[in-house]
Amino acid sequence: MIEGINAALGGLNRAATKLNASSQELANGNLDTEPIVNSKLAQREAEAQIATIQTINEVEDSALDILA
Repeated sequence: MIEGINAALGGLNRAATKLNASSQELANGNLDTEPIVNSKLAQREAEAQIATIQTINEVEDSALDILA
């Protein structure tokens, strides 16, 4: 389970990096569609990674309940 959380955290970090880069482009005046789309993609990637972490936590909790 630790590997799954580590992978999800790595994905969350990558999404944050992408969002930061897109935000910087927008702040610098680049109003093309690419940084806007990349921002939305980074948001969806982050949401997916968060959902993965939540699911892993739920599975771990269920396993602990079974073992108790």
